[in-house]
Amino acid sequence: MVSKNKQLLSRYRNCDSASSRGGGIIPVVCDVIPIHNSASECSRIGFSKSLVESSNSASGILLAASRIGPQVVVASVNFLAKADATTCAQVISECVNKYAISYKNIRGLVTDSACYMTKCVNSLQVLYGDHVLHIQCWAHKVALVGNVLSCELVEVNDVVVKVKSAFLNTRKRKHQYLQYLREETVKPDKLFPMPVNTRWNSWFRAVFYLAEYFLEIINFFRNSDFQETNNAGIKYLIMLSDKEVSVILAQCIFVQQHAFEIMDLLTKLEGSKYPTSHTLYGDLENIQKGLDCAAKGIFSNTFENSSVLKNLNTTDIAHVKHNCQKATTLCMNKLQTLMNSDPCAHVYRSLNQLFNPKNILLNKTENIVTQLKSIADLKMIDSVDLFKGYQSLKDAAESLCRAGEVVDVVKILTALTTDCQQFASAVLKSIWMPTNNVESERLLSHYNIVVSDRRQNLKEENIEVFTMLSFDD
Repeated sequence: MVSKNKQLLSRYRNCDSASSRGGGIIPVVCDVIPIHNSASECSRIGFSKSLVESSNSASGILLAASRIGPQVVVASVNFLAKADATTCAQVISECVNKYAISYKNIRGLVTDSACYMTKCVNSLQVLYGDHVLHIQCWAHKVALVGNVLSCELVEVNDVVVKVKSAFLNTRKRKHQYLQYLREETVKPDKLFPMPVNTRWNSWFRAVFYLAEYFLEIINFFRNSDFQETNNAGIKYLIMLSDKEVSVILAQCIFVQQHAFEIMDLLTKLEGSKYPTSHTLYGDLENIQKGLDCAAKGIFSNTFENSSVLKNLNTTDIAHVKHNCQKATTLCMNKLQTLMNSDPCAHVYRSLNQLFNPKNILLNKTENIVTQLKSIADLKMIDSVDLFKGYQSLKDAAESLCRAGEVVDVVKILTALTTDCQQFASAVLKSIWMPTNNVESERLLSHYNIVVSDRRQNLKEENIEVFTMLSFDD
């Protein structure tokens, strides 16, 4: 056993988890994005991407293989005059039928949380079978939780907007600001990150920047020749009193200290190089714990001991903390509602309990087979093989912890494919279950490249082909 464990660890250290993507759980991904067509009407593009495991050569265009790389391939692009549950279901079914995909090989449908997409998936589940999962995009959901902070912390949001206005399209002013930072401060000279409504995390990046540089921004505009400017953003910043500056800065520091886990999870979900299904609910629970503490008035030491908070009077401190507690309470409620209503919650919870590196060492092996059997891909594997495979996974994780190394579950499972091939392959398929549809969100950027102000006369069929080619590039 010791010799086998050493061999496993040797294979582990030579593995690349990014290239160990399991095939078979990559489902149909569908999304609907508003566009503007040549007929000067607001139409919508039905975007259906199908990646399924199949031994049928007819589905070769959909990457019919047992292992699939991290790239998602567009299988169909269709223009819809009307986007609702019926038309979207028709688009997906036409794509499935076009490539002769067996319904049993469709593992799930990935969409956003729109009501009409839920109806669409429900109707397709009747046709395809109950085994088809409805996977809702958690990048959208986490962004909705973060949006609660921007809506509730009104003073902070106003400052973000005004600072953006002050620096927008002003090369000379940006240069002056960087020069001011170099000459008058000891902080690194970096510009304010412009927030964009359609870019997840951009608001958080802006607030995190203000938590570090807000006083420098205020002093820059107060001490420079901007008193006569017509820029509304600069006027607003100059007119802020010292007390208002301190109150806003204290709230920015609060966001920096208590919302960083939301930002980190969004960043993780935006990527597609590593799986997130087995760690998603662990990350969500960590966010819940942090929000719950803040909602109860238990703040981080950095926030409580910040000089800007101590310089405020008792009334202003109470005002700041009340705003922060209210915002985090609403955030926590929003997150709890989204978790409870998620159609794949049971799958994510099982994967988190069994394969999250933080939980593997805590799991007892007495009832482990029963828990493993609750996962669809593992139901048909013999109980003895399941126990042997999970025990090997746990032993490897323990050895890595003792050696002070990072426990990468994907790399361990890849190394296990030599000794426990059936178990390791099935688990890899499961943990590579998508948690978002960010690839289809990026189609909008590709579409803007294909159809620009100077290319308005393309035929619809040519736009479809060019969009597919640009997305798959």
